[in-house]
Amino acid sequence: MTRPKTKDFETTLTELEAVVAELDGDVKLEKALDLFEKGMKLSKDCQTFLKGAEEKVEILKRSMDGAIVGEPFGEEDEDEEDGDDDDSDDDDQSGSTQLSLGI
Repeated sequence: MTRPKTKDFETTLTELEAVVAELDGDVKLEKALDLFEKGMKLSKDCQTFLKGAEEKVEILKRSMDGAIVGEPFGEEDEDEEDGDDDDSDDDDQSGSTQLSLGI
């Protein structure tokens, strides 16, 4: 019986790391090609997990008026204590994306 297709990110990443470690060793061409293919699939799965997490983070960051403001993941300002007031002048060029859920 095959394993379920639903794995979590950490399990997938651990499998990818094991494939990379094995490829770093001395393996025959056939085995290397199989490992490379498996690694590419695992890498794609990891990217899918990360993209989903990034989208959730963007949705969860709400502005004061209730509109959803998309912000690039991982780019936090340390002086962002009093809300969006610091960013209001450069909203046109900031690269932030506003999303509407129609709720």
